[in-house]
Order: sequence, then C-alpha cells, then structure tokens
Amino acid sequence: MENVAKSLKSNLMGFLALLLFCFVVISTDLLSLLIILLFIYLFTDIVITITRRWLPIPKTLLLLLLYALLTGIFTYFVLNLAPNFLRDTSSYIQHLKGTTKALILSISDRYNLHLDLLFIREKLFEEFSKSFGHLVKIFNHITKGIVYFVFALILNFLLHTEYAKIKAVFTANEGSLLSYIYLFITTRICRFYMYFKKVMLGQILISLINTGITTILIYILDLPYKPTLIFFVFLFGLIPVVGNLVSNTILATTTLVSCGTIPASFCLLYLVVIHKTEYFLNSKIIGSMIRIPMFITLIALITGEILLGVLGMIIAIPLFLTLKQEFEDIPFLEEHS
Repeated sequence: MENVAKSLKSNLMGFLALLLFCFVVISTDLLSLLIILLFIYLFTDIVITITRRWLPIPKTLLLLLLYALLTGIFTYFVLNLAPNFLRDTSSYIQHLKGTTKALILSISDRYNLHLDLLFIREKLFEEFSKSFGHLVKIFNHITKGIVYFVFALILNFLLHTEYAKIKAVFTANEGSLLSYIYLFITTRICRFYMYFKKVMLGQILISLINTGITTILIYILDLPYKPTLIFFVFLFGLIPVVGNLVSNTILATTTLVSCGTIPASFCLLYLVVIHKTEYFLNSKIIGSMIRIPMFITLIALITGEILLGVLGMIIAIPLFLTLKQEFEDIPFLEEHS
C-alpha cells in the first residue's frame, strides 16, 4: 500500500489532468471527433508505413498525395454515394414493413389463425426500430459528422507534419508542470493508440472475412438492397462479437420477410456458423494480439455501451487494456530477496 501511495502521490497532478481531459472529452462532442481522428490517423499511419517501406517518398509529399486521394473519395461519397445510400436505407425499411405484413397475412390465411395483425405489426416494428436506433441517430447528424471528418483530416495532417513543433511548445521548460502534464497525458494516449491499432486491425480483417462470406450468401438468396445489407454487415462487423450478431439478425429478418421460412432457417444456421467462426477468428487474430479472454471482452463491451453507447463499444477494449497496463505499472507489494 505504501508503494501505491508513493506512486499516486508522485503522479497526482498527472492523473488529475488526465481525468479532467477525459471528463471534457466524454461530456462534449469531442469524443466523436477524436474517434474519427483515431481512424483517420490509423489509416494514414498504415499507408505511410507500408508505402515508405517500398518507396523513399518524403513524408510530407506522401501525405499530400494521400490527402488528394481522400478528398476525391470524400467528395464522391458526399455527392453520390451518401444520398443513394440514405434513399436505399429508407426504401429498405419500407420494404421490410410491406413484406412483413404480407407474410403475417399469408400465415394467418394458411393456418386459419385469427391474429391481431395491427398489434403484431406494431410490436414487431417497435423492436425493429430499436435495432436501427443508433443508425438513425447517425443519419440525423450526418452534417455534423461531415464537419468532424473535415476537422479530423486537418488535425491529422498537422499531427503528422508538426508533431515536433507541438511537443516543443509544451516541453520548452523540461522541469515545468506543463511539460510534466503534457508528457504524462501523451504517454497514455500513445499507449491507448497502440492497443487501438492492434484491436482495429484485427477487427477490420475479421469484418472483411465476414463481409466476404455474407456477400456470397446475399447473392445466393438474391436478397433486395444488396449494397445496403453489405454495408451494414461490414459496419457492424467493426464492433467485436456484438456487431456480428446485430448484422446477421438484420440479414435473417430480411431473408424471412423476403424469401420465406426455409431460406430464413438456412440464414439462421449460417448465423450460428459464422458466429462460431468469429469466435475462432477472435481467438486467433485479436486474441493473439491482446491476449484477453472472451469473458473480459464481453464485459468491456457491455460497460462501454452502457457508459458511452456505440462509441464506447469501439474504444472499450483498447481502453481496458490501457487501464490494465496502467495498474500493472503501479507497484503494490515490495519484492523481498
């Protein structure tokens, strides 16, 4: 306990500053901006590392070329893909409503059942709407997301090109409180980014594998709104464990109302198989990177979702690993020779 007290006392100002920083980020919209920045920084980091390994291109020039490409992709997405995707998503939801009503009527007529169709439809789509709740919120704030993306691009460029200047501003006087707090916080941020990079690289690989297999199934069943469904599968696949269940539940529901019970049963079987496959991939890909049991992974994801929603699920595992490392670095018991 004495070692813990000494460690906490020597780093008290650093922990207080870090807690204040976390409070400001969580209590404002800065969390959304920083997560977008994390993904852009990760993408830039990977591209620069791989490219400079094969081509001796100056970092600044490579960044400018990369940003020209990103600007073109972003402009095309905003002007063409995003409007089409929003329209298709709205049509997709309306399609599910119509086909579900037709399915219920067909079952009622075939088996001579007296069903309260209005009640069933209301309850069914009340639950269905909850599944799309977070997605609808994202669409409602699409303009804010675009602004954040632009700001994150600018911040990312400045971080890569002016990192030395930024550090010099805060560490000009090495013995000052400002220098100590800056180094204390940036050390923890770098540690968090290291774990975030490991987790997301593994999860992106898993999501791509899952999306590839699911795409084959979507085309075999000839489901409607194929691009929208594929996008959902990849997007939710970026969330460890839980995301796979959400995306495949959407897929099973679409199959049921569009193709009938037999294809839906096949789809549910697929859901079980792919979910078990993801457990295997998690243990082999992400497990080998972060080395934590699935039980702890699920607890971290649930806690992150309760505290911060979907964004909390994205950063839950890297944050847990960062806290784990922080506590491991604090001595507790004295070693006796």
